[in-house]
Order: sequence, then C-alpha cells, then structure tokens
Amino acid sequence: MPQPAGQAKPQLNVPAPSFEAVPDPTGPFLRLAAEFGVVTIDRSTVAITPLAASAVIREAGAKTEMMPPSAEMTARQLIICKLGLSAGAYAEERQAWLATRNPAEAVSSLLAVASDAAADGNFAYLTAAVEIAAGIQGDTETTWRSATDLPGIRPYAVAELNRRAGRNPLPGLEPGPCDAVTIASDAVLACYAA
Repeated sequence: MPQPAGQAKPQLNVPAPSFEAVPDPTGPFLRLAAEFGVVTIDRSTVAITPLAASAVIREAGAKTEMMPPSAEMTARQLIICKLGLSAGAYAEERQAWLATRNPAEAVSSLLAVASDAAADGNFAYLTAAVEIAAGIQGDTETTWRSATDLPGIRPYAVAELNRRAGRNPLPGLEPGPCDAVTIASDAVLACYAA
C-alpha cells in the first residue's frame, strides 16, 4: 500500500543475524550419523563405515571389485590398499601379502610399480610404492641397487641404500644435485593427487 506523502516508512528493528551465535552443527550431526551407523568416531578421528561407503558407491554408480586373496594380490593392488584402507586394515593386508613373498621379490614388484608410476606422473602410487618397499626388512639390497638404474626412482633407491647403510653417501651412491628436490616435489604432488 502506498504511503501518504510526508509520512515516514515504518522501521523494523531486526538485528542482523550473528553467525557467531549459531551453534556449530558438526558435533550433533556426527553423533546422529554414528547412531545411524554411517560413521565411527574415535576421539578426533571420524571414519565412514562400510554401510556408508556402500551407499556412496551405489549413489555414485561406481563399479567396484573384490580384492583377491593376499597370495594373488599384485603390488599395485597392495598400493591401492595403502591409499584406500584404514591404517589397521592396510597393516593386516600388507602383513598377509608379505607372508606369501620373499622380501627381494616384494621390493622388486613394488619398485617396478613405482617406476611405472614415475613415468606416468602418478605421484601417489610412486610415493606409496617406495614407502612400502622401504619398510620391508630382509635381503633386498641387490634389488634396491638395481633400482638405481631407473631414472624415475633413482633418488629413492639412493636414499634408501644410504639410509640402510647408516651413512650418507655410500661410495658410488652419492645423491644427485636435485634428488632431495625431486623427492620433496613428488611428495607434494602425491598429496594433491590423494
């Protein structure tokens, strides 16, 4: 309705919304999600449950495959486990996978994946493969030495051989001028890829 001339518009004294006064909904939401079995909460860690993962996969229309038994699993599949499973589930898979292989064979297959990943620019697979291989105990020095001939993973092989020897550098295994930068850059790119 139009206002008569000379009459002021009525003013509403409604305060601007204060977002600081609105409570954070995260806690109640997570408690509700946990009640429905969608997440588990362990102190500051929240993880989705298989139920939630299944719902997300179904909703996204993604295709999934069952991982083979550890004895049949490839090094690439073990890397996928490292990148996609919880730490505990991955540790179990890794232990079972290593139980079916000798250390040199395990390191060799992981470094082959790492070399391919370096060539493809897949830094998440590269760094995961090298990290898994570096954690394998046993007679693997020959395997690591042969990896020094592979340009994409040479910096990692040199660093691992020097670390295992307890000194830096071993004769003939001096790090290249850009090795530390290469390893650091790969790690940063792996974080963005994950």
